[in-house]
Amino acid sequence: MNLSPYQLISSHFEKILVEQTNSEDESRKPFDEFEIQHFVKITRIPQENDMDGLRVYVVALGLRTGEEPPKNIPYAFEIVNVGTLVSNGKAGNVESEVDDGAARYGFSLLLGQIRETLASTTSRMQNGTFLIPTIDFREAKYSELADGVELKENKSSTPDKIDSSSDSGEA
Repeated sequence: MNLSPYQLISSHFEKILVEQTNSEDESRKPFDEFEIQHFVKITRIPQENDMDGLRVYVVALGLRTGEEPPKNIPYAFEIVNVGTLVSNGKAGNVESEVDDGAARYGFSLLLGQIRETLASTTSRMQNGTFLIPTIDFREAKYSELADGVELKENKSSTPDKIDSSSDSGEA
């Protein structure tokens, strides 16, 4: 087993808000659709001495339910997680590939923390544990996400990818 060429060296939550809604739909299945909005941003931090190909990134991921309380899930939530990611010299030789890898790994690692935090918080609430679905970040491109993608709706419990089209909503 080898270490990943990308390491999350620190992270913190900027916002955690979870509210129980009036939804008591006991028949919800793991792949039911619900409205979710997301925010993604990645920024490479310039280093004075690019020793051994190390690159440092700040990665942000936010997820929330829409403005209206969700009808088919028992909670409304907004969670924003920010982390510092470092890539080593073994991440690749082509700059764009290293940057894209940082986006994919960074967002995936932050999503895992968001999922765990939401599940842990809701496990102590009346309607029980709620686990958001995993999201596929394999198509994430640094060049498309470096300026950030505003919170926008994505109607799916299993999004195919984070869409970076210009259809943005309120931040």
